[in-house]
Amino acid sequence: MFQTVQSAALCGIHVFPVSIEVDIRSGLPMFDMVGLLSSEVLEAKERVRTALHNCGISLPPSRITVNFSPADRKKTGSLFDLPIAVGLLSCLEKIETDLLPKALFLGELSLDGKVRPVKGVLPIVDYARKHPIHYLFLPKENLKEASIFPELKVVGVSSLHEMIGILNNHVKILTSFQNLDDLIEKNYHSLPYDMKDISGQESAKRGIKVAVAGMHHLLLAGPPGSGKTMLAKRIPSILPKLSKEEAIEISKIYSVAGLLPKEGLILSRPFRETHSSIRTPGLIGGMTPPVPGEVSLSHKGVLFLDEYAEFSKQTIESLRAPLEEQEIRIHRASGLYHFPAEFMMVCATNLCPCGHFPNRKKCNCSSRAIERYLSKISGPILDRIDLGLLMEKIPIQKLRDNFACQSSASMREDIERARHVQKKRFQGTGIHFNSRMTVKDLKQFCPMSGDAEIFLQLAYDSLDLSARGYHKIIKVARTIADLKECKEISIDHIAEAVSYRISDMKSFVNFNSTEEDL
Repeated sequence: MFQTVQSAALCGIHVFPVSIEVDIRSGLPMFDMVGLLSSEVLEAKERVRTALHNCGISLPPSRITVNFSPADRKKTGSLFDLPIAVGLLSCLEKIETDLLPKALFLGELSLDGKVRPVKGVLPIVDYARKHPIHYLFLPKENLKEASIFPELKVVGVSSLHEMIGILNNHVKILTSFQNLDDLIEKNYHSLPYDMKDISGQESAKRGIKVAVAGMHHLLLAGPPGSGKTMLAKRIPSILPKLSKEEAIEISKIYSVAGLLPKEGLILSRPFRETHSSIRTPGLIGGMTPPVPGEVSLSHKGVLFLDEYAEFSKQTIESLRAPLEEQEIRIHRASGLYHFPAEFMMVCATNLCPCGHFPNRKKCNCSSRAIERYLSKISGPILDRIDLGLLMEKIPIQKLRDNFACQSSASMREDIERARHVQKKRFQGTGIHFNSRMTVKDLKQFCPMSGDAEIFLQLAYDSLDLSARGYHKIIKVARTIADLKECKEISIDHIAEAVSYRISDMKSFVNFNSTEEDL
């Protein structure tokens, strides 16, 4: 007897179809599985054999061959247990085969026949709805993440017994669906902390608003207690609401990583905070098989790197390509893995090992120690950071004053208006934010006044900017203009953008510090 069952496999977050061909014929009793399989897939035969036995179905003493097609692509994971079992049941004539040609199966089996949840379900569901698949059978615990597409009938099963009953029409097929737009709207609420809780640092808040509006990378530098981490941790309170497409895109990454919450989907923009102890594979992604790192888990959201200069130099330098390309590419013998990484990086750092520089009354670090500390943030990395904000100690008067600061809700409204302008401007181009414009896009979407062009030319010469730095100033100025709903970039917008530019850490500190402090 021969039967083919449809399933799918993952390469990163991308999906390719897998046909599981099961053949049972007379011969020496053997159970062979072929098709470039990982160890966990090869172990499936013992799980499937035992699960069937404990469900009252014993495999005959025959030659059993299971082929995974295409045979030249690596298959990993435990999601093939259920389709293998369905193929064997079909060959043994224990189930009806009417649904098999138009159904896709995935799930892990326990030894008692229960169907356990698996990783990476959402990308497979998205693949199935775009192909001639009518039914998707998967573990009941994966149902929440899978039931967001009305065009696909998703069926959750808890055991092999239930699977057999459904295929033999003994159990009614119950499909599930939940409206993703309603879930996002219900989840969208203000966070318990607010930007208005922080006294002073109004210029830093302004810079953060500009950065979030255009998804620009941001560096916060200053002494301990100046509010760097407090401000960074309040950024989620000003992030705009997710769209349905963005929620699906982010949830796919978390599904592959096995990090989806109990709701089954990511319903708000991610904010990932990492410590300096993290290593390159954890930040960028890796291992075998490759899994998403923090930069991919921050997709469409924020990656916060606290104590940035404390990170290893290798880890910092590994961010060069992701910051430019918004994508992670990991090469392995089994293939090339792609993970999206369109994120906003927020870094916070002190300016010396003790943290108190440029206040020489407290800082006793030598000039060499300070230079060595700051040199860990290299020129190429600084060139990729759009805004640099030097934060100073907050005066006691501002801590005591009940000054009416702009709230997170008000800042979020300004940001959403600027984002709406960008969405309208870039419609049909594949660009979502000002920070993602190419040189060609700058010429098309960034008209400048004559005064602005002259001022920018002077800044380019006096600050010895790179071509990348020159273009980043224009992108930031475009965002500042969008916040003010101006179609043309003026000299004021360029001047503010230039004030945020970092050419190197030493001049950045010296330029923004007083002579007395130095």
